[in-house]
Amino acid sequence: MRSTAAVLSGGRFALGCGAGWIREEYEALGVDFASRGRRYDEAIEILHKLWSGEMVEHHGDHFDFDRVQMCPAPAEPPPIWICL
Repeated sequence: MRSTAAVLSGGRFALGCGAGWIREEYEALGVDFASRGRRYDEAIEILHKLWSGEMVEHHGDHFDFDRVQMCPAPAEPPPIWICL
């Protein structure tokens, strides 16, 4: 969806995201709160791979997937605004 928004907006799209700070939200999902920063960094790495428009795969510490392709891919990666 983020890629589609970038294409439909003619590149006038920015992604704002944050790692979260409410421990109970992580616990409700069964996700380790202490690893949220590393998980967040890895997710941003994955977004950049996907936004290339090429077939990509990822086998990291927190996320693992075989070859996929995002289509449509944005002409240029949208800016990511990090919320602290």
